[in-house]
Formats: sequence, C-alpha cells, structure tokens
Amino acid sequence: MSKGRNLLSEDELRIVTKLLTLNLMFKLFFEDCQLRNLCPHTLKYYQEKFNAIKRPLVTMTEKDIKLMILKYREVRHLLRSGGKI
Repeated sequence: MSKGRNLLSEDELRIVTKLLTLNLMFKLFFEDCQLRNLCPHTLKYYQEKFNAIKRPLVTMTEKDIKLMILKYREVRHLLRSGGKI
C-alpha cells in the first residue's frame, strides 16, 4: 500500500484557486466517488453532509476550501481502508 500524498492534484488546485461554485465542486467530488465505485449509501451520506455545509463560496476562504477537500479525502481513505466514519 502506498503512502498518501499531501499535495493537491492539478484539478484540486484549480478548484481552490478559481472562483468555482460549490455546486461544481460537489459535482466533481461526486463524479470522482462514482468512478471509485462507492456504494449508494456512501454517496447518499456524502450528499447529506454536503447539503448541511453548503454556503456561498464568497464566505469561504482558500484555507476553508483546502481543509474541506483534505477532510473528504481523509474520509475516502478511511472508507477504502475499511475504517468507520
């Protein structure tokens, strides 16, 4: 098993550095989840959590966005390794 990387990919950096709407960020995240073949219950859980935190992008700082991306990458890692959320 390889070590996780601490750097953001080009796509993730593009999300952080451009003024994208949260809806587009969520869309990209869920497309990634579907490509990883996550179960429908996991996708539903993520959708519910995202709906709970939706707020206009202008109220989020670059740091907020980076932390959100890193947190959900950690959740995906836990799920892949058999851990519980």
